[in-house]
Amino acid sequence: FGEVAIRALGEDDVGVARIELLVDGELHNSVDNSNEMDFIWDASALEDGSTHQLELRALDEAGNPSASTSIAVTISQRLPVVTSIAVNGDGEAGEELSIFGPGGLNFEIGFSKEMDQEVNPTVTFGLLSPFDQISVTGAWRNATTWTGSFTVGAETQEGEHTLHIGGALSIIGQNLEVDESFQFRIDRTPPDAPRVSIEGGRTFTNSVEVALTLEAEDDSPMEVQVSSEPTFTGVAWETFQQDRAWSLEPGEGNKQVFVRFRDVAGNLTQAVSDNITLDTIRPQVQMTNPPDGGSIADEVTISFTGEDPGEGQLAELLLSIDEVSVQVFGAGEHEYLWDVTGLADGSEHTVQVTARDAAGNQALATATVDSTASAANSTTCFSSEPLAITKTSNVTWALRETNCTERTS
Repeated sequence: FGEVAIRALGEDDVGVARIELLVDGELHNSVDNSNEMDFIWDASALEDGSTHQLELRALDEAGNPSASTSIAVTISQRLPVVTSIAVNGDGEAGEELSIFGPGGLNFEIGFSKEMDQEVNPTVTFGLLSPFDQISVTGAWRNATTWTGSFTVGAETQEGEHTLHIGGALSIIGQNLEVDESFQFRIDRTPPDAPRVSIEGGRTFTNSVEVALTLEAEDDSPMEVQVSSEPTFTGVAWETFQQDRAWSLEPGEGNKQVFVRFRDVAGNLTQAVSDNITLDTIRPQVQMTNPPDGGSIADEVTISFTGEDPGEGQLAELLLSIDEVSVQVFGAGEHEYLWDVTGLADGSEHTVQVTARDAAGNQALATATVDSTASAANSTTCFSSEPLAITKTSNVTWALRETNCTERTS
């Protein structure tokens, strides 16, 4: 409200001598000797939202009120404004930027006053001012709510759009204040470079519990689905994290993990996958020489064999002596010549062959042996004369050697 035009008509059998306008019971204006009155009521100083009583009455020549009528009016000084904006139920004016992808956009716009439902607002959006590149069609749901829709297609430009709302009228003819407060983004591009790797790209594993590394690139938050099947049936979307634990399906053999990503706009990548072979069977290793608990002297031939009966392949056979690595061999039968001439007489030693397959399964073959004096390194006593034989008192015979010398060959 500001200045309000008022027109009054009065009738009386004798004649209308005066017409009066009362505002809240006080005389505001009058006209004599006429049965009609036109005047301007200045309501601009009244408080917005306040309610007032307007009364019109006609008086005859005797000053008697012959007729009267009254109405209550509410002062509305402010222009109607947009109070709420939601797109697909997401976002309000002034909140964080919303992102939308291909598909339908459903707009719901709320207004501060009751609006003239015969006049549709102008609702458009675009990348550049005056933001009228794309029009939204719709209708009034009620006097304070308008709804419309638009379908984002391949021709819809990506980027940050501004919504323009204007052109509507309140029920008392007030123009809607133009609103351009709501921005949103159109994104039709799925996340880039999707990838998954199991255990860092290893070929084999010996555990159903593995670590996945998930990778994709997008400038908005992402969600991910992880599945053992390419259909993703019944698999829930979860917040994207680069590292994720995963349980493989039980049973030996090849296992596959499928992954796909989507951004907040709903753009979906193609499924990507990685494979790994589950092998929980230990390799086989056997040492045929030296025997466990045996004695060694001079040079010893260490004989052993190893193979992998599982899904993978034998990675190595590691020979170690007294916990010191000696040599790495491949699968099959092998021999290694061990020179033990420098070992102390009676010393104990451990020979071990460790078999490891590509999945990390391990098996051991171990022998513990004792070193004995070498025949090639001894002390020999000899005599150039016959041995003297002496009979002792306890009738034990003893030999007395002479001219003993140390012989080394």
